[in-house]
Amino acid sequence: MAKQPEDRKVAAVIHRDAMEGILWWNSITEADRAGWMKITGSAVPADAWAAYKRDVKQHLSVSDTVPGKD
Repeated sequence: MAKQPEDRKVAAVIHRDAMEGILWWNSITEADRAGWMKITGSAVPADAWAAYKRDVKQHLSVSDTVPGKD
């Protein structure tokens, strides 16, 4: 069965977010990656990406040294 237009829109948003997460992860340093893994308590890059997005969205100023927050 073919996907409905709304299903395609949702899939496109999910794909775009995943690609942005991959680009972000690949752009940060190993030290920043380690920092985000420590913050999230997880070795899963998607968890780090979700935490980063929450931080940016909420405009939290956890510290000037929040990994990957330039």
